Amino acid sequence: MWSVVVEANRQGNRDVSQWQVTHYEQVGTLAAAQDRALVLARGLRPERPRNPRSRLVFRAQDGSLLVHIEGAVSSWHFRVSVLEFVGAFDSTGQALT
Repeated sequence: MWSVVVEANRQGNRDVSQWQVTHYEQVGTLAAAQDRALVLARGLRPERPRNPRSRLVFRAQDGSLLVHIEGAVSSWHFRVSVLEFVGAFDSTGQALT
């Protein structure tokens, strides 16, 4: 099972920021996940910037996408990745059923 994962930098205050998964969906085939990733890169509306003006979409060698959105007063970026779902595990590493 293939998935599309969106990661964005969530800035808590001026000194601290961290990447977080902001969107996740299981898609099915690799080709379908790649198509969906491009749709999200071109059209996903993140919480920032509030007034987007334009976006640039870059594809890395591994197939992940970096999206840079220019807003009226600030810019923002996020990553869209296609990942193979391996499984869900508890805190001891045992597979969840």
